Amino acid sequence: MNADPNLLRTLFDAAPEGVMICDARANDLPVVYANRAMEQFTGYSIADLVGRNPRFLYGSEREQEGLI
Repeated sequence: MNADPNLLRTLFDAAPEGVMICDARANDLPVVYANRAMEQFTGYSIADLVGRNPRFLYGSEREQEGLI
């Protein structure tokens, strides 16, 4: 089944939860998409999120329970 990319974008854009998609084929797994809810959740603009590895969101607390 091939999903329509425009439909997926519309669904992700409308989602109340933060959605971030990374490119697993690229070195360092850069973010290629983030929705407005992710922007509000993290405090970073979509432009600041896209192109970066999401590890920067961990901050200095690398031993957080959710990361282990």
